[in-house]
Amino acid sequence: MSGVRRCSTWEELALTTTPIPRGAADGVLVALSLVATGDPDSGSTASAVATMQRPRRSEHEEIWAQLFVDSGFVDVVRALEVGTKGADSVFLARFRIPAVHFDGTTHVARVRFVPAISRAVPRGDGRSVAIETLEPVEVEAEFVAALSPARARRVAR
Repeated sequence: MSGVRRCSTWEELALTTTPIPRGAADGVLVALSLVATGDPDSGSTASAVATMQRPRRSEHEEIWAQLFVDSGFVDVVRALEVGTKGADSVFLARFRIPAVHFDGTTHVARVRFVPAISRAVPRGDGRSVAIETLEPVEVEAEFVAALSPARARRVAR
């Protein structure tokens, strides 16, 4: 079963995305949206925006997000804590989708949120630094991005 199909366009780029439902981790809400974006200088691009909502596990918790397209690694960014919703923290990660994927075929984007808790230890007290890693959380979506035929010819040159 698929999620709701969404379409977006920006000048010469059309993008259609469909979330892929996954079994969610307890108390964690995740979402992934892909949208056509751009600006007058760089032209049409596409962005992936992923969010994760769950309770913060530590004051010093960091959340990193990794983007994969068709199982190939694309980028890693530090997720920003953009607010709270009740007792939960909301984390956001934004990525740029490489133009090589604007070929009109179906691709699968996957974002993996990787939390880490670090505890800083003051210098000279003899204690070691402890780093605890937690289970990553993933979210996926299928997408099709296509440039208009005239734009595709210009890019190919």
